Amino acid sequence: MPPKPFVQVACVCENVLIETDNVQSVIRIVDTYTLSVPEGKTIKDGAVQLTALIALKSGEVTGEHTIGLRLVPPGGLKTQDREWPVVFNGGEHGANMKIQFVIPSPSEGLYWFDVLWGAEILTRIPFRLKTVSVPATTDSVLTETTRQSS
Repeated sequence: MPPKPFVQVACVCENVLIETDNVQSVIRIVDTYTLSVPEGKTIKDGAVQLTALIALKSGEVTGEHTIGLRLVPPGGLKTQDREWPVVFNGGEHGANMKIQFVIPSPSEGLYWFDVLWGAEILTRIPFRLKTVSVPATTDSVLTETTRQSS
């Protein structure tokens, strides 16, 4: 069996800071995101913007490879994979990917982000989307109310 990289970090978060020395800081790791939905609106009227950090270490892996990310929404219909080229030099060398994306017209429930190594799932990141109803105002829009990690 060919070697695979090691997963150092795979998470959904509020932000990833990348310093000038290429050191990364993960801000607010999130596994549940609660949206305020004005009365008379649905969650489908908005979008959710997220950031993911995928950090992999080479181990025995060397050379050019492709890392993929696939969103599996609550209904289970997988989205088209997004892919990024990476180069591994072996040992403690690795690849870090800060991925920003939007889920348009989201559904409430459990999402999975599959981190792909070729056609194989290297790891999965769970992410739950919840809603809470709030009184409507003249300029109401979907707004984030809480992000939490359990």
